[in-house]
Amino acid sequence: GQLRDIVRHASWVRCGSTWETHWRYLELAAAIWPKRYPSMVSWKPPAWLGLDVEKPFPHFRVTRNPRDAGCHVGPFLSNRDGEAFHKSLIDAFSLCRSVACLRQAPNGPKCNYGQMGRCLSPVDGSISMDDYRAALRDALDFAAGDRAPLQTRLADEMTQAAATLAFEDAAAIKTRLDRLKEFDQPRYDPVAPLEAFRWLFIERGVSANTIRLFHIRPDTIYAGTLFHWPLEAEQLESEVASGHTLPVDMDSIDALSLLRCALAVRH
Repeated sequence: GQLRDIVRHASWVRCGSTWETHWRYLELAAAIWPKRYPSMVSWKPPAWLGLDVEKPFPHFRVTRNPRDAGCHVGPFLSNRDGEAFHKSLIDAFSLCRSVACLRQAPNGPKCNYGQMGRCLSPVDGSISMDDYRAALRDALDFAAGDRAPLQTRLADEMTQAAATLAFEDAAAIKTRLDRLKEFDQPRYDPVAPLEAFRWLFIERGVSANTIRLFHIRPDTIYAGTLFHWPLEAEQLESEVASGHTLPVDMDSIDALSLLRCALAVRH
């Protein structure tokens, strides 16, 4: 049948790659159907691991809404990946596993993990809440990518323990070092603080022998320059340098921003 009688306007953008097509579709859908566009795409916002250390009973949580108070690291393609990262972080830093248990601090009973030496046990006052917050900050720094200092310190402590014939202590430290290796999985390579979510995509252009660069930010995506292929090193360096000057408005992160992030993570 003829669509001419029912179509008032057609919006289109010529795209050079499948990824650009998905992005342009998302932007058009959000502009035309601002209330229902999230249901018109096949992906969900990525997961993030959040921590507000100033809360009375601070704890890590996996969320798809990094606009909440506190610091957030990620992104994770799925809640499942976020929960696996969270569990590994708890094991590596002997953090409290139950918020309900934590809320009893410092007058609650020591949990089973505390009795096994696998929890710092703020619940019964074995560690003060201030010291527990310091441990959470260390865990957050590690999760955000600052991993070498802790690994180096633990390796030195293991060597010292072995040298003094404290083999049980050395074995415990080795176990902890082995747990830290879980963070080296490829699926965790993108994990970084939300404000550091800055990627550069190089995609095929709309015409032969051309490429277009896209700057991915937490709040938006910028379509960069269209270059002829092959790309000269100086051109790439110039585009990367210009990308650092693009503004990032953390306060403007909304549902559309998070779907853009998810699209980048899925790529």
